[in-house]
Amino acid sequence: MRDSVFLDTNVLVYSFDNDPVKERISDGIIALALKAPVALISFQVLQEFCHLALRKFKGKFSAPELRDFCHTTLYPICKIYPSFELLDQALMIHGRHRISYFDSLIVSAAIEGRCKYLLTEDLNDGQVIEGVTVLNPFTDEKKLLAVLPGLQLR
Repeated sequence: MRDSVFLDTNVLVYSFDNDPVKERISDGIIALALKAPVALISFQVLQEFCHLALRKFKGKFSAPELRDFCHTTLYPICKIYPSFELLDQALMIHGRHRISYFDSLIVSAAIEGRCKYLLTEDLNDGQVIEGVTVLNPFTDEKKLLAVLPGLQLR
């Protein structure tokens, strides 16, 4: 596995949150992902983000603005797309690790993307699932900076 990271939907969502600390971290991660091939997302994350942006961020995004954001920010880092293999692996992970099906799809996408880390709040920080280490990017900035050395937090 490379030292790349997989970004769960919540990392993207906090870029538009009212919590300035989480917004700063999220913005830094996204900026780094666009500059260097260190982070990626799946089509599932793209779909979940669009759903939340249209529902939760009312007034922040019109459909055309969201489309532009997807084109400039999300499409370039979206590297994992649905497949039967992804689904099969997710079902195996779900059964073996007793995590939700949708979290299992995220882990499966991280594995397919050959990611060493999964940045998310939805699983236990430090948990290792099928070789992927879960890291909550909002709890320990030193650990996050060690995983993403080019990360700039403003």
